Amino acid sequence: ALIDSETRFRRLTELSSDWYWEQDEHFRFTMVSGGMPRSGASVPPFIGKTRWELPVDMDETDWAGHKAVLAAHGMFADFEYKIREADNRNRWYCISGEPLFDAAGVFKGYRGVGHDITQRKRAAALRIGQGMVLEMIATGAPVDEVLVSLIRVIEAQSDGLIGSILLLGDDNQHVAKSIGPELPHAYSKALEGIAIGPQAGSCGTAMYRRA
Repeated sequence: ALIDSETRFRRLTELSSDWYWEQDEHFRFTMVSGGMPRSGASVPPFIGKTRWELPVDMDETDWAGHKAVLAAHGMFADFEYKIREADNRNRWYCISGEPLFDAAGVFKGYRGVGHDITQRKRAAALRIGQGMVLEMIATGAPVDEVLVSLIRVIEAQSDGLIGSILLLGDDNQHVAKSIGPELPHAYSKALEGIAIGPQAGSCGTAMYRRA
């Protein structure tokens, strides 16, 4: 009966979340079911590990608060963290958990649910970024600074994306400046002064057609 009850509980939690997870008394993952990314592996790479042994982007202050709750065997809800997956993509997760005790009241670990909130986080970052760029324009910030901020807002929406903006010179024939905060400085400098034209790469061609 207990096994049937646990099975029903897992199925219900999976219906209302992306995945269900369990940890032992040492806070090591013992199982994960549902939609948690596995990067093609039959066994998730975090089985046998604690959450803080994973590539989580979090400062020690936040970790200390979470560990204190676990040490006290308390419940927690909506704990958010960012992690770099095996495919080098950054994902945001939100988890909630409750402690498990046996019939004698001995602590046995945790169980809980998780949600992938990456899209929500990116949408929020986009709104904040748009507002920041508009404020910079309204307050007369230098064009270069506005464009750098704009590029960073766009780059944050996709892992591995590197953006740049080329400015056309007053002669409408040559690149005056390349702005790309993540591009090597030497590469950006090499683009300056290059003639635009119908076969001058994607940017050079676009500038030529609009010039």
